Amino acid sequence: MKCLTKPFLPHASACLVEDPRCRFATALGFSYLCEHPSHKSFQGGELPDLTLLNQRYEELRQSRREKFFQETGSPHEEGAER
Repeated sequence: MKCLTKPFLPHASACLVEDPRCRFATALGFSYLCEHPSHKSFQGGELPDLTLLNQRYEELRQSRREKFFQETGSPHEEGAER
């Protein structure tokens, strides 16, 4: 799969492919970071609009979060206090 990232940190970008087999992908909470030396060159790709990148990133993060709660059997309600 072709790499696609979103600006995040100076030394790493948010990975929008989220392939755990990639040696540069590092799990961080409900997201992945791309620590490839050329991570900035993957930003945008076929989604040049930052709004679309943000939407894709949020959708991936949310799906990973929901999967986590399903797998652990933890009840979760959106907006619940912690």
